[in-house]
Amino acid sequence: MRFIGNHSSGRQGLAIAYEALKAGADVTVIAGETDPFDLPGATVIKVQSAEDMLKVIDQNFVDADVLVMAAAVADFRVDKSSIVKLKKDELTHIALVQNPDILATMGAKKRSHQVIVGFAAETAHDIENLGLKKMQGKGADLLFVNDVSGGAVFGQEETTGLLLGMDIATRSFSNVSKYVVAEEIVKEVAKRLELHG
Repeated sequence: MRFIGNHSSGRQGLAIAYEALKAGADVTVIAGETDPFDLPGATVIKVQSAEDMLKVIDQNFVDADVLVMAAAVADFRVDKSSIVKLKKDELTHIALVQNPDILATMGAKKRSHQVIVGFAAETAHDIENLGLKKMQGKGADLLFVNDVSGGAVFGQEETTGLLLGMDIATRSFSNVSKYVVAEEIVKEVAKRLELHG
């Protein structure tokens, strides 16, 4: 084994950044491993780990109006990594430790004028209720939840899922461009910002 991760390309987050730029927002992209991208006008900060991402988000969130947490950050990481190849007889088990919950951490720090958009990947059938619980529990204003059973959505050009919010009717998307979802999210965020002046 060389790597523990998922097949996320970062395309959904990048699509949201693109749509936000189009709408006139100042955009900072904090990115781990993604497909190559070019977002003229955006500030780009690359990070290597969930801990790095939390630190950089925390530093930038103070002055932000909106935080969109589209990154597919792993819930766990290996306790000890190695830069050299381990021989088969040297590895008897892999210990995992929990990564920080960035969405929940930022949700707890959110001020009244700030808007947080979360994302959730589920493999159970009742993704709407799971998404609503996650949105409430983590302090998000909006949450896009999708069913990733069988590797669906990750690394794809299109997405399927539900956009949830406490004060909006649930919106369903089926095999649409990630830019379609991004545009809807940016519109909903703009409405919330207008309400808060």
